[in-house]
Amino acid sequence: PGTLRRIMTNAGALAVGGIIAQLAFVSVEALIARRMGVSAYATYSSAYAFMMLMVHAIDMGMQWQLIQDGSRDPKSVRGNLGAMMVAKVGLFILAYPITLVLFRVFNLGTDEISFFQLFGLFALVLGIGDLLSGVYIARQRMEFNALFQAAVPIVIFVCVWLFVVPAPTLTHLALAFVGGGLVVNLIWGWLTWARERPTIKLAHVVPTPAKSLHYGITDILFNVYVRIVERRLEKDPARRFQSA
Repeated sequence: PGTLRRIMTNAGALAVGGIIAQLAFVSVEALIARRMGVSAYATYSSAYAFMMLMVHAIDMGMQWQLIQDGSRDPKSVRGNLGAMMVAKVGLFILAYPITLVLFRVFNLGTDEISFFQLFGLFALVLGIGDLLSGVYIARQRMEFNALFQAAVPIVIFVCVWLFVVPAPTLTHLALAFVGGGLVVNLIWGWLTWARERPTIKLAHVVPTPAKSLHYGITDILFNVYVRIVERRLEKDPARRFQSA
């Protein structure tokens, strides 16, 4: 009965949190399109697609490795969390300039590049959030994930309403996403750090993402495939109904 109750509680928490998060994100996008216009929304959409690819690139499957190891041996969470935090920051420092180069390779405009220079920091915010959620998945405490993952888009929506609606600029939009997500992750990270007390051993930083590389490659390839399909459906709406 205790196991069943825990499963039902976790599933219910994730369902409620997911619904709230999706509603908040849809509201944010509707607000952007309405207040900033089609051109700015297109710039945001292009930057968001590249940003999500960067999220998977800096993760390299470490979230899945953390969950796998933590579920088998709860004591492994402390060492993995510390090493993966450092590894993610390092991978972000590498991925950020590479992504900016890709913007030029794909001949995207100066508006997209300028917007992404600040908006790209949101990839690190999401990447750290994924790692924090992995801790509570391994601990089977999904209610914490539901709370904070729903809080991120809600706080972003509030920031967009407060700063973008009065002055609808791409700079304010980037600040709303990065600032809103950062506020939630700082609280989430502080609580997790105090609870888990992770250890950081520099000797484990490089080998850690190497262990999860197969997860990372799978995530990146799947994400690229999804983006390609979405672009084709945007160009030919008839295919959307055929695929449905």
